[in-house]
Amino acid sequence: MKMNSIIQYISLAISLLIVGILISKYSNYPTGTLYYLILTIASLLLSMALIANAQQELPKFPDVKVEDLLKKDYAKDSSAEAYIMMNYGNGWVYKNSEGGYEIAYQYFTRIKVLKKSTFERATKTLFLYKDDTQQNIETVENVKGRTYNFINDGITIEELDPKDVFKGKYDKSYDKVSFTLPKVKEGSIIDKIASIVTGK
Repeated sequence: MKMNSIIQYISLAISLLIVGILISKYSNYPTGTLYYLILTIASLLLSMALIANAQQELPKFPDVKVEDLLKKDYAKDSSAEAYIMMNYGNGWVYKNSEGGYEIAYQYFTRIKVLKKSTFERATKTLFLYKDDTQQNIETVENVKGRTYNFINDGITIEELDPKDVFKGKYDKSYDKVSFTLPKVKEGSIIDKIASIVTGK
């Protein structure tokens, strides 16, 4: 939904709230039902605006810095073998081209890898539900990944190749999507990004 539509929803909701307050304060007849009806409508409009506003691209995250890559341990737990630097999720409901509704959830995770024992953090596996007719109820979109390393006094970035995203059947109820980020070593920082859409 476009930003001007969102602003219209919010403006209308605020106007209704003001009307409700004025009715409650200055009217001489019973207004309880009308007042709460106006509040309910205003709340619904605000909810629609918030849902629409949630349908955005992931925000711009801070760039990886040299000092992040050079860290050898986690300040809050010296025994940690890896730690999450950022973990962000965003979900929304939207109407698809067929008139039905779908739920989308996108996530971004940034992890600092300290020890070889946590290299498995570079692998991500998603399980996507399908119905009794083997039609997918869930799908995955916009799978991306990056590996950051400090090499020869500079930061190198390795992007996940789309051909390294593997899709296949897991069992009768789920399909599986998995990928492993390239060139991960001790000290690497990895980003994992994906969107999961639920709906028929």
